[in-house]
Amino acid sequence: MRWSGLFCLRCMCVVLLAAGPSLAAAPADAGKRLFFQCAACHNLDAEAPPVFGPHLVGIVGRRAGSVEGFAYQDNGLQQHSLTWDEVTLDRWLADPSQVLPGICPSFTGLADAGDRRALIDYLKQPQP
Repeated sequence: MRWSGLFCLRCMCVVLLAAGPSLAAAPADAGKRLFFQCAACHNLDAEAPPVFGPHLVGIVGRRAGSVEGFAYQDNGLQQHSLTWDEVTLDRWLADPSQVLPGICPSFTGLADAGDRRALIDYLKQPQP
């Protein structure tokens, strides 16, 4: 029961953040703020225990479903030949259900191309 309540709280945060206006902050700050939507399920610490999804350290250029030690659900992601390059990340961030249906049902996408660019740029940076 405790985990389901935490999951619901995280999902509500994602929905509230996704409903907000596009971020007009400096690109580095915008990407960091936009990551809060991802942080409901992912983290930027490869050594930390997974949240609901694998860590996103080094995601740009990584094959989908390839994080060592993460227990992926049986959703076909590991059999996919998809690589998370900038173009694919942009497509997925715009409309996840069109790229990989069912992989992340609580995230509906980022409509603003500038927001997607800022988030991808943030994910490319080495994380502290």
